[in-house]
Amino acid sequence: MSCLVGCCASLTCGLCTSAASTITKKSARLGYCGLFGLSLVVSWVLREIGTPLLKKISWINTSDTLSDEFFQTEAVLRVSLGNCLFFTILALLMIGVKDQNDRRDAWHHGGWIFKIIIWALLIILTFFLPNPVTSIYGVISTIGAGFFLLVQVIILLDATHSWNDAWVAKDEQKWFVALLAVSVTCYIAAFTISGLLFIWFNPSGNDCGLNVFFLVMTMILALIFGIVALHPAVNGSLLPASVISVYCAYVCYTGLAAEPRDYACNGLNRSKAVTTSTLILGMLTTVLSVLYSALRAGSSTAFLSSPPSSPRAGERSPLLDSEELESGKGKKEVESKPVSYSYTFFHLIFALASMYSAMLLSGWSSSENSDLIDVGWTSVWVRICTEWVTAGLYIWSLVAPLIFPDRINTSDTLSDEFFQTEAVLRVSLGNCLFFTILALLMIGIKDQNDRRDAWHHGGWIFKIIIWALLIILTFFLPNPVTSVYGVISTIGAGFFLLVQVIILLDATHSWNDAWVAKDEQKWFVALLAVSVTCYIAAFTISGLLFIWFNPSGNDCGLNVFFLVMTMILALIFGIVALHPAVNGSLLPASVISVYCAYVCYTGLAAEPRDYACNGLNRSKAVTTSTLILGMLTTVLSVLYSALRAGSSTAFLSSPPSSPRAGERSPLLDSEELESGKGKKEAESKPVSYSYTFFHLIFALASMYSAMLLSGWSSSENSDLIDVGWTSVWVRICTEWVTAGLYIWSLVAPLIFPDREFY
Repeated sequence: MSCLVGCCASLTCGLCTSAASTITKKSARLGYCGLFGLSLVVSWVLREIGTPLLKKISWINTSDTLSDEFFQTEAVLRVSLGNCLFFTILALLMIGVKDQNDRRDAWHHGGWIFKIIIWALLIILTFFLPNPVTSIYGVISTIGAGFFLLVQVIILLDATHSWNDAWVAKDEQKWFVALLAVSVTCYIAAFTISGLLFIWFNPSGNDCGLNVFFLVMTMILALIFGIVALHPAVNGSLLPASVISVYCAYVCYTGLAAEPRDYACNGLNRSKAVTTSTLILGMLTTVLSVLYSALRAGSSTAFLSSPPSSPRAGERSPLLDSEELESGKGKKEVESKPVSYSYTFFHLIFALASMYSAMLLSGWSSSENSDLIDVGWTSVWVRICTEWVTAGLYIWSLVAPLIFPDRINTSDTLSDEFFQTEAVLRVSLGNCLFFTILALLMIGIKDQNDRRDAWHHGGWIFKIIIWALLIILTFFLPNPVTSVYGVISTIGAGFFLLVQVIILLDATHSWNDAWVAKDEQKWFVALLAVSVTCYIAAFTISGLLFIWFNPSGNDCGLNVFFLVMTMILALIFGIVALHPAVNGSLLPASVISVYCAYVCYTGLAAEPRDYACNGLNRSKAVTTSTLILGMLTTVLSVLYSALRAGSSTAFLSSPPSSPRAGERSPLLDSEELESGKGKKEAESKPVSYSYTFFHLIFALASMYSAMLLSGWSSSENSDLIDVGWTSVWVRICTEWVTAGLYIWSLVAPLIFPDREFY
């Protein structure tokens, strides 16, 4: 018996190894698609049968009043979170892979048993997380799902145009006849679907004006597509117009079918079978979108071009060639083996699709109709808005060349780095415009009774659509606009660094004051221990930097100057903070010392790879890790500024009308006030933080992230991110400004004793 078990185990292991090897040789993309499909099945199964199990988990079932729908949503969100983390980690690991000689190429294609185990563990571990984590992920998933819907629309537009171009390129009569036949068939299907929807969702005896409006709009859009596409001034075709018309009719159906079962105008009565069929169609659309994006990522002429190092960039390559290159064939013919698609983009598509599938299965986290999947007014409006965005993007793709004849690619001599910088600046511009508009709209809000308070807290689907549209529209702007924005971003990024420093100073002083206020010996001991630890860390980092950035045999006077200055500043911080005449403390001094050492490291690490004094040799891994640290610092600064904005004693005080101005208020009180609790106690409901400042911080952070990703728009080292002498001096100047501001915060009360500094 034991021998039989051993044989079975051996055969199973051999089968898994063989399957993994086959996936590696054929196409890793199929393996990832399989994992994604399996995650959908797991989500669906746990949603249907997992509620009794989740009720037994104490950290999930935190109250006896929780509904079954809560546990269904929790199951879906937790599986989605694990899946999303898996693909996000892979996306980060694959940043910058351009050649198959890169070791990470093997990570992408191989190690399937290990990756499947990691994927399963991540999903399992999410069920040990507390509920607030999944609540936050639910909000993030709403944004990610909206972005996936946008990507899905772009993929559809890309597919229809590619299909049309392929048949037209054959230049034979039979293909033109086929084009006409398919186009007419699609238009007949689109109007037939619309006619059936009039019967199903406009039953006699009911006032169904909203449904009629949706359906009439769908039919009008189909006509507009055809008229615009066939206009002599537009370089269009009837095939894409007809396909988009069918898609819009389908999306309109899914929107109307998502109406609540008790809604009189829903003639299908929302039976379980109809709900399930609609969900299956939605899932199939998602899977097909993901599969197509994976395949199109393997074609160098897709909407995401192949890496700059690829010799095939700029010409169409059949899928078979891409797969042969992916599997490593032809190694003898070429020494350089460029990858056939962007691994990072590939995994990001799956991460976004994970968020979208979670929203699809949880009804966009709505509490309506918990016994049915993807039913409720939230789902209705998501679908209808998707239809309208699709229509807008398609019409814009036709008329944009007429409005802006000078497109982005205005010269054949433009470098790859130019297009990389353009992509970063345009996304940043759309993001910055979004938060700037919100900041302007929120000027002067002091009370929650102001109508604009509801704009700030609600309307998320509408805001996500506006945000996405703004980013898309930036890609239709002429180049001079982004050039001007690049200059403005340099100034805005510098200002954000200044705000970041002020935030750090505010945080360290608040931390010190909080522990001193406890007035107990153990807290004073803790203060001393943390301070000493930070100082040891600061000088240890400086010592390591001397080894890495002052290699023997090279004249590295500039690096030595930067490092010596960092150590001298750390000493000055401690001496000034402990001086009897100064109202200082060792904790802020030590934390600022560590921060200055870190900034000095990022500055030295940004030195060009061919600089002899850069002992790290500027490997891609080092560049990526430095960039991730910079991004994390940015995110933490933004989050902290948002939290501190909720406290009236932060560096930006509460609005004057707030009764709490001038006194410290715990965060819970701010949140209660923001959420509208205590309405009966107080007629006046002052806002707990400045909405305008909150959005301005995000606008400045958008500019800073653009500079971080584009190397401050420098032309140095275009193959690496945030590398070059511009980045070096930005970091070093940031360190010195931090030092100057901290010392000024200590000595200013002595120089100007009549002014209030605390």
